[in-house]
Amino acid sequence: GLGDVYKRQLFTVLSFFVIGTIWVTGYVVGIIRRRLLDEPRPLPDWSDLRGLFRNGLKAWFVVIVHVFPLALLSPLFVLAWGGTMGVLESAPRTPTEVQATFVLFVLTAYVFFTLAGLALMLYLPAPFVRFVVTDQVSAAFDIRENLAFIRRNARGYSQALLVIFASSFVAQLGIFVLCIGVFPATFWSACVLGYALGGLARGDEILQAQAAQTRGESS
Repeated sequence: GLGDVYKRQLFTVLSFFVIGTIWVTGYVVGIIRRRLLDEPRPLPDWSDLRGLFRNGLKAWFVVIVHVFPLALLSPLFVLAWGGTMGVLESAPRTPTEVQATFVLFVLTAYVFFTLAGLALMLYLPAPFVRFVVTDQVSAAFDIRENLAFIRRNARGYSQALLVIFASSFVAQLGIFVLCIGVFPATFWSACVLGYALGGLARGDEILQAQAAQTRGESS
């Protein structure tokens, strides 16, 4: 029927979006690695689509695992809120007390998710870079080394974050104000992200030594 046609079209569009995003993420991984090696042309070639897709899948895995705990807490907060409101409504409480409890719960959840999301945004580039440079997914989950990387490169790390946030803002401005297409704007922002993180990795001698060791073991 017509509904099945719409479902297939929606599935096709979503599949193209997800697969395309994985390829773009793999492209960002290539930019970081070429920037680390100080290649004269930092943009990778699109000929190795299989390699880009493989790197993109690994990078997505790293990001999703880091985001998953925070995403998992969202429905738990909703369930807790529903249970709390159910108890309050069944108990002898005045409407004012119920409203005050509701507002307090919403404000607590808002503050928690805002701070947790901000902390994740500030922390995530470190495990992402360490995964890309070492080509080891396990490196992304070494919290101690990730924090040490941030401390060693505090100034460069802050500058890279500012560049990433600025490029994301400019991309959104281009989409909504200048009517630039979503894909060109987001792809440009992703390339800027890769270039900034590649420069950050290049400035860390310890990470470069780990990368050289990894390349030596794989060769």
